[in-house]
This record gives sequence, structure tokens and C-alpha cells, in this order.
Amino acid sequence: MTLTNEQLQLVGDSWKELKPVGMKEFGLLIYHGLFNDAPQVRYLFQQLNVPQDGEITAEDLRNNPKMIGLAMKTASSIAKFVENVEDDEEVEKMTTHLGKFHAEKNVKPEHFEHLAPILLKIIGNHLNLPENSPTLQAWAQAYGILKDGIVSHYP
Repeated sequence: MTLTNEQLQLVGDSWKELKPVGMKEFGLLIYHGLFNDAPQVRYLFQQLNVPQDGEITAEDLRNNPKMIGLAMKTASSIAKFVENVEDDEEVEKMTTHLGKFHAEKNVKPEHFEHLAPILLKIIGNHLNLPENSPTLQAWAQAYGILKDGIVSHYP
């Protein structure tokens, strides 16, 4: 699975538009969405003192230093992927590392399915894009490449 030149351009341009959100905030938005839209994955984050029931507010996450660190790492990984998406060797190296890391943390391949709609929702909301936007379709394709690469490196 690869991205067309047009999709590469759409993902790259939209990522530049998203940069003012900041890595910390972008990552926190991801986890806020994940914990509230897919609460069944919260158990994976017990070491971060994530409440196992009830709604988790964005403020709850902003007040959790461990969560901030994870949010920054997640957003940085997305940034690195976007910057290197055309470099097969770099993407392979990155997805190998992420696959092994997530497998060790008992993250199941199906857990990655929860992230796509959250990521697309964040991007769409911040860029004011309709759901059928070519930009969001390009991001969906890009996330598919990242997810498939990570999952393919599970032991």
C-alpha cells in the first residue's frame, strides 16, 4: 500500500497546518479521544494512572505528567512517519520498533483500529474538513500504512 503523489501532498500540507496545535496538545487529543471513544483499551494504560471508568477530561490528561510524555511520543511518531513516509527503509525501521514495543505492552493488533477514526476526527475538526474530504481520505490511507507496518512486526 502506497500513497499517490496527491495524497502525499495532502498529508504533508495538512500536517503543516496542524503543527500550531503542538505535539503535546495533538497527542493529548488522541488519548482523550481514545480513552472516551474506546474505553476498553484503558486497561493498557494502568501504569499511567488512567481511570478505568467514567469520562476522562482533557484537563485530567493535561494534569498527568506521565500522560504528557506518552502524548508527546505518540505525536512525534506521527510527525516522523509523515516526514519519512516516502522513505521505505525509515518507515520499516520505525514500524519494526513500534511493532515490537506495542507487542511487549500487550497491545493487540485490533486495538489499532480504534485510533483511525479518532485521528481523522481530530484532523477534520482542526482543519474544518468534511468527512469525505480528500485530505481525510489521504490520512486514512497513510494511517493504514503505518498500522499495517506496525502490526506486521508483531512477533
